[in-house]
Amino acid sequence: MPIPDRHILVCSGDDCRKRGSKKLCKALKEALDDRGLKRTTKVLEIDCFDQCAHGPIVLVYPDATWYSGVKEADVETVVERHLVGGEPVKEKLYRRAHKK
Repeated sequence: MPIPDRHILVCSGDDCRKRGSKKLCKALKEALDDRGLKRTTKVLEIDCFDQCAHGPIVLVYPDATWYSGVKEADVETVVERHLVGGEPVKEKLYRRAHKK
């Protein structure tokens, strides 16, 4: 199998798992397979991003795009607009408060 161009890292810590991260991973894999992206984009479950209040967290790498509160219903939009179209889904971007 070739090295993927992109990785989609999905938090599967306790809180994110309670919010459906397992179903989210499955839906992402199916959406990628449906579009022929399975060989170039890999979905990986990550133990925890330590951002539990904002989960499930999804990180698209190497794009360095963080999404928060991602639900199974958001998968088609994220895959179509970001992974296929190249535009991050602004309404799902993770915006954490920065301390000065």
